Amino acid sequence: MTISAPADTESHGIRRVQRRSVTLLAAAQMFSSVGTAAVVTSGPMLSAELGGEAWAGGAGTGMAVGAAVAAALLARFAASHGRRPALATGIVLALAGALAIIAGAALGAFALVLLGSVLAGFGNAANLQARFAATDLAAPRHRGRDLSTVVWLGTVGVVAGPNLIGLGDESAMALGLPMLAGLFVLSAGCLVVSLLIVVIGLRPDPLVRARELAGEPLVAVRRPGLAEGLHAIWAHPRARAGLAGVVIGHGLMVGFMSMTPVHMTGMGAVIEIVGFVVSLHMFAMYGLSPLWGMLADRIGGPTVVLMGLGIVLASGVVGAVAGMNQPLVATSLVLLGLGWSLATVAGSVLIVGAIDETDRVAAQGASDTLMNVAGAVFGLLAGFGLSGIGYEGLGIAVAVISAAAVVFVAANARRVAAV
Repeated sequence: MTISAPADTESHGIRRVQRRSVTLLAAAQMFSSVGTAAVVTSGPMLSAELGGEAWAGGAGTGMAVGAAVAAALLARFAASHGRRPALATGIVLALAGALAIIAGAALGAFALVLLGSVLAGFGNAANLQARFAATDLAAPRHRGRDLSTVVWLGTVGVVAGPNLIGLGDESAMALGLPMLAGLFVLSAGCLVVSLLIVVIGLRPDPLVRARELAGEPLVAVRRPGLAEGLHAIWAHPRARAGLAGVVIGHGLMVGFMSMTPVHMTGMGAVIEIVGFVVSLHMFAMYGLSPLWGMLADRIGGPTVVLMGLGIVLASGVVGAVAGMNQPLVATSLVLLGLGWSLATVAGSVLIVGAIDETDRVAAQGASDTLMNVAGAVFGLLAGFGLSGIGYEGLGIAVAVISAAAVVFVAANARRVAAV
């Protein structure tokens, strides 16, 4: 039986609960996203230092693998216990990951860095699930706005993170740790704050409340599996278009972005410049997301997904011709983040809107799983690709793959229009 929430949840007097939920989810996202920034900024250089240049993508790949596994597990946990315990579990494991990376850096143990990166992926999966949690009680016409608001508040953490390198160095020196471990020390502290916000503040649980409004106790809902989620997505052209935007956009972003710090240090850029460029990329990823959410609500998700993939294509072209030109490399990375933002926000809104309440959590878990599998695969291949075809070759690959994704999304958008 298909379970549907009331058409206009605002009429049931829960606007205040929704506003509170979105505010708390956004605040938790703000702190926990510092951990993602640490893996993105210091992870590739730490991996290259301990494992060699070919393994520069090791930390990013490990985080993506962890997030792919966690997405399905946290979706199952949320479906049977609610968003709050699921998010808290992801954050706790990410905290353990930060501590493992610190230990790996101190001991020179690359295996510990990889293990910690995998555990950090659980925090990344929790961050991704938080954007869907913001839609549990949202009125249909405001899903894009509320989802993108949570994504947007992540801007503070991911932009501040790379620029905290100096403070991280001071923390590492005070603790007698290698410099590259400093950001992970700060990340651990921020994850503790995020955990407290979720555990203490996120009451009532938005998914539990949404199920109550739908007249179905949470424990009675079928626990979602990956196969069920994929089947639900593939049955809807709008959801397929959204999935393509999310998966391809994220995979290309992780692969190309994770190699940029290594490429820039090879060009002779100092660590502070690398951190600044990465922070520009992070701002492009998150800083304008509310605009894309409102745009998806207004003109339709497929159009915004196509815009995002087109910008990713442009990023690949600019990267392919950048060579040793640092401003062009920075421009490519900003375009990459901007394209990811449009494709991810609009693609997520399409998936939420196209899938019935009964299968929605399963579809969300399947989407995030494939998204992070793509990140893991592209991140790993990019590390070897940098050694083989160079940064310019990676840019060409990004342009070609994103062009193919544009064709796929456009074809499914036409099917929607024809219905």
